[in-house]
Amino acid sequence: MEKEKTISEQISKYLIEMGKREIPDKVKEAAKCFLADTFACILAGANEKPAIIAEEYANMVGGKKVSSVLGRKDKRTDAYHCAMINGIAAHFHDYDDVCTTMIGHPSVAVLPAVLSLGEELHASGETVLKAYIAGIETCALLGRAYVPELCRRGWHSTSVLGVFGATAASALLLDLDEVQLTNAIGIAASESCGLKGNTGSMTKPLHAGRAAAKGIMVSKLAKLGYTSNRTIMEMDAGFMKVLAETFHKERFEEAIRNHNSEFLNVGLIMKPWPACKATHNGIWAMLQLMEEKHFTPDEIAHIDCKVLPYAMDILRYRIARTKTEGKFSMNYCIALIALQKKLTMEDFEGDEITDNRVIDMMNRIEMVPDNTLIPGVYFHDLESTQVEVKLKSGELLVKRCDFAKGGPNNPMSSSEMHEKWRNCMERAVYSDAVPSIIKILEHIENLQDIGELAAKVEKAANK
Repeated sequence: MEKEKTISEQISKYLIEMGKREIPDKVKEAAKCFLADTFACILAGANEKPAIIAEEYANMVGGKKVSSVLGRKDKRTDAYHCAMINGIAAHFHDYDDVCTTMIGHPSVAVLPAVLSLGEELHASGETVLKAYIAGIETCALLGRAYVPELCRRGWHSTSVLGVFGATAASALLLDLDEVQLTNAIGIAASESCGLKGNTGSMTKPLHAGRAAAKGIMVSKLAKLGYTSNRTIMEMDAGFMKVLAETFHKERFEEAIRNHNSEFLNVGLIMKPWPACKATHNGIWAMLQLMEEKHFTPDEIAHIDCKVLPYAMDILRYRIARTKTEGKFSMNYCIALIALQKKLTMEDFEGDEITDNRVIDMMNRIEMVPDNTLIPGVYFHDLESTQVEVKLKSGELLVKRCDFAKGGPNNPMSSSEMHEKWRNCMERAVYSDAVPSIIKILEHIENLQDIGELAAKVEKAANK
């Protein structure tokens, strides 16, 4: 009688089998969109301070210059530190995709690892795409197993679960066998960390960068024969007991059994605005209300944003002091929508918020927890928000939003996606190169060597 497999062994077998299967065309097409979106986010953050500091650090300690720091001219380092830099850049603007199944950001942990290691290994575009898909599916699989309890305890799932996604993707690129992959997962369990308390600081994007880098590290260690405890995910002093307390066995096993793909699920969401996803239904509701009712900022007396209670924890800055805090402030985002009917990356750049109009509007807004809203956030594109605007005339305007722009139930159009990618990419490369870069990304499976993409971007870098 075959011995029951541990959680690490089940994940390992799942990934080995995934590597052998043909990826459905629908999954590939969806994955290419999210890959391109994340690549654009890397370029958007390439010249921002956190990425530059990380690059300076890599110059001090880095190894062989085998991988490209994307969006920077003549900047190369070892794959580990390159993944860290590109991961930081990708998550800096908080413009990257969200997986509600893991309540986090999978692609910023997975893609930087795939691109950096893939370039070192001269992997094909098809191989890179398959590894990226495997990494995202792993993040979602573990999200089903450990969320929401893990997040409620203060862990940032982008890094805590993202390191497993980066490990899975790196392991496929390195062609680890089942035993090596089981060991890699066990090592990753000891490397999983990241605290939500650092939300609103430079350290939040570092979570993504470190997860990406560690995925490469633990996979290379396992390839060389490094071992781990095969029961680390379920044992008393292991991952579940320390970080999550709960393991949703049925959800985990169902996802493995049915080959569920997160790319065909409602939980993977592309962002139309560079702010925390928990603000997006409020943003969309406010935009719709202003378009329908045609009121001006001066007419607003007070705004209540009714949200699911979990959002109160994530959106921890009521009156944001800095623009970085503003990404995690419903008040700041709704204030800007009220004043200018749009949100851009520029709205979240710089230091202190000094615009008195914005400060005044933030003080007219209150975020209110409402248990009557449908609590479907964990496995659905559903973060219901109700915006109630009281005008100085006494009129009350109400708009509820269940599906903000960006999710499968209200997707961004092709033109909206391309506009976002163009705006992101033009921060690091010359505008005339953007269409050809997007074309390569949309047909990435045709590349013989992923280094061709890195070379194209390096040649077009404007700094």
